[in-house]
Amino acid sequence: MLFSSVIFIFKFLPLALLFYFLVKDSSRNLFFKNIFLLIISLIFYAWGEPIYVLLMILSIVVNYIFGILIEKNSPKPSRWAMQPHEYPPASSEKLPECFE
Repeated sequence: MLFSSVIFIFKFLPLALLFYFLVKDSSRNLFFKNIFLLIISLIFYAWGEPIYVLLMILSIVVNYIFGILIEKNSPKPSRWAMQPHEYPPASSEKLPECFE
């Protein structure tokens, strides 16, 4: 199925959007909306070439795991980074160590 195909434009997309926007936004429903988008995306790709769905699922799982690892191992932002400041700093101000 192509994005420009009649089936996609008049059947698949309207049904996907209808189901997605009928569910009200809440933290619990957001999880189900994301799962719905994941499943509907896999159906879309399977429609065109079913053999690549396994590759897509593997890619999703690997990227999800790496995302969790990156979040756990990244340093928390410093207070300086979260405060509004001028660029470039005035000549009397000293740059933080990370910019030297």
